[in-house]
Amino acid sequence: MRKVLLATTALVALGGVSAASADVSISMSSEFKYSSYSDNTGTSTDKDSYSSTQDMVVTGTAAFDNGMSAKVTIDVDEGGTQDGGFSVTGDFGTVAFNDMGYDGGSSADVTADEANYLADDWNSGSDGDEIQMPGDDQIPEATLSWAAPSVSGFSISAGLVEGGDNDDGSILGIGYTVEAGATTVALKMDTYSKGTTDVTSIGAVVTSGDFVLTLASNNNEVGTTSDRTGDAMGVTYAVSDTLTVQAYSGTTDDSVQSAFKITDTGVGATYTITPGMTVSITNNSVEATDDNGTKTTTDGTALALNVTF
Repeated sequence: MRKVLLATTALVALGGVSAASADVSISMSSEFKYSSYSDNTGTSTDKDSYSSTQDMVVTGTAAFDNGMSAKVTIDVDEGGTQDGGFSVTGDFGTVAFNDMGYDGGSSADVTADEANYLADDWNSGSDGDEIQMPGDDQIPEATLSWAAPSVSGFSISAGLVEGGDNDDGSILGIGYTVEAGATTVALKMDTYSKGTTDVTSIGAVVTSGDFVLTLASNNNEVGTTSDRTGDAMGVTYAVSDTLTVQAYSGTTDDSVQSAFKITDTGVGATYTITPGMTVSITNNSVEATDDNGTKTTTDGTALALNVTF
């Protein structure tokens, strides 16, 4: 409620404009997932887990009589954690605040959501190294951002990431989208800089009919201690209106910590039972070598039921 009040106050401060139309919508989603994987650590060869997550998003939009528009979003998960923010759009582009700020993320997300859990599980191990796979959010969401209106397919965005104690980060994103017949090519590059950390994320998404080809590369450099680069490719194909299959492959290495290397491959399929309800199955294999040269091989499968409305 506090964020809604702040957003309302800011909109009033825009100059006394009045809303010609306004709308409020609520969306909800829920997922139940079963995961099973095995590894070569010797401590536990087979691991099964069950999880259930819920999320609710309240969105308010308003169109003003001076041609400007505004959007307010509140996102609440099952644990009561609340995110939210607001944005204002006009001839100047879009200015966004809080959690609705420009989200550079990865230039191209090639990792199937359900398969991501294996990388996350390995990441939580005693080694503590992050898996810099393209598709993960290497570039954080901006606290305050501005996106210029798109011109002839070109786009540009800039943002600030609050860090506290005068340690804020900056984001810059540029993109270009072109269409040729039934084929669309979207190119994007994001950069993030904060202190000794510099991140560059580039990618391309090619859509042609029922095929989507995604290419991505992330580089994350932290001073002289780490310089990791992840490259990946993903393919999605809509077999029918109800069935989609996907496959991806990616590698990550570190030019400073030469022993560090990760290879991740996966396949998956999603079936639409009815609009708003899907079931998906994914399988992926991760071969990871940490900074000390210790290798871990993991293979697993995830089965998930998703409901959205």
